[in-house]
Amino acid sequence: VSSDLDKESVLNAHLRRLQEMYAYYLSDLAKQISDKVTLEGSVSKEQMNAINHDRDEFIHIINDMFKETGKGLLESESSLVFVKDGERKIQLNNLSAGEKQLLIILLTALLEKRQEYIMILDEPEISMHIDMQYALIDNLLKLNPNVQLIISTHSPSIFGSGWGDKVVYAEDLVKRNGR
Repeated sequence: VSSDLDKESVLNAHLRRLQEMYAYYLSDLAKQISDKVTLEGSVSKEQMNAINHDRDEFIHIINDMFKETGKGLLESESSLVFVKDGERKIQLNNLSAGEKQLLIILLTALLEKRQEYIMILDEPEISMHIDMQYALIDNLLKLNPNVQLIISTHSPSIFGSGWGDKVVYAEDLVKRNGR
């Protein structure tokens, strides 16, 4: 007989699926490097940096956004491994709800590999620290400048980094459509 305690939370399940996709993403990066070596006999540091640029940017963004908590993502791992204060490993399930939410959003942007797509976020600020809210749009666009964002929010902090002129209020849409 299973109980509610046996069920995985929606955030944890989504994060687990994204972690699996991240492993494939890293495998693809390794294959790109291997293909370069096979074709050209070697790979330069510049080529390595170019191949790993988005992954490195992702790690930098995560570590910057999590720095106040003392948590960081290890670069050398082949999966998403966090440490607290540079020492103790932290399971993804043990991150806060806001940290999980942020990680899910940014991982999704990374895994789109700079392809054009639309990301719809409904109240992404829930459980997210205000500093994380403030930097969210800028960091999403660093990971994928080709994303179109549609965000429903009650938090002005989401648009606090100079995005206020892009805001469309729902009541204005209703008025425009004569309803």
